Amino acid sequence: MVNRISGNAPPAVPRSVETSAAQEPAKANPSGSTAQAERSALFEGMSGGERAEMQRFMALKDQAQTTGQIKSGVRNLGAATPLLFEAQAGQSLQDRAKAQFANFDLTQMGNAQLNNLDERDPQVMEGLPQSVQDSYKHYYDNAEANDWASVYLSKHQVGGDDVYMVATRTDGSDNYMELFDASGKPLASGEALEDDPRAWDSEFGACRAGVIWD
Repeated sequence: MVNRISGNAPPAVPRSVETSAAQEPAKANPSGSTAQAERSALFEGMSGGERAEMQRFMALKDQAQTTGQIKSGVRNLGAATPLLFEAQAGQSLQDRAKAQFANFDLTQMGNAQLNNLDERDPQVMEGLPQSVQDSYKHYYDNAEANDWASVYLSKHQVGGDDVYMVATRTDGSDNYMELFDASGKPLASGEALEDDPRAWDSEFGACRAGVIWD
């Protein structure tokens, strides 16, 4: 183009040459996209409390895998996924159950009702180990029957093992949990305040002293 004032053409300006790297479109990271999609699928259909619990377990899983402590991971079973963090195979069921349920928030109704068993069905109750029946009876007779708490009975999976849970949500800030294996052997018991981590009893059943109706 000629300059209208001087009549001279402007000096040519050399065009910058783009490098081949700049010319090439950015390549997507297929592995990263796949991992993100898988994590999004895990959260699908979860409530806020379940999503937070899932994120906590995934963080523990990533940390354990980094240190080489575990070989297995979290399986996607919908709303039950947060309960299925598989710990090191060499750990006892008692230790795995404590680790899995230490931060299980009973202030969330969905957690208390998860995998619930129908305690109103006599056949269901009769099919339970006697120790599980006795635990439920203690909390029901002393708390729910006196209208200051609700008691829930459920069965969960810890790895490949069945674990019975008797959970009690009071009208106050405290809640209680007792865990048993499939045969009724006591695994752990403890109290928690609000959504704080559960304090496991040094002696099974010690927390029952806090749930007695005089």
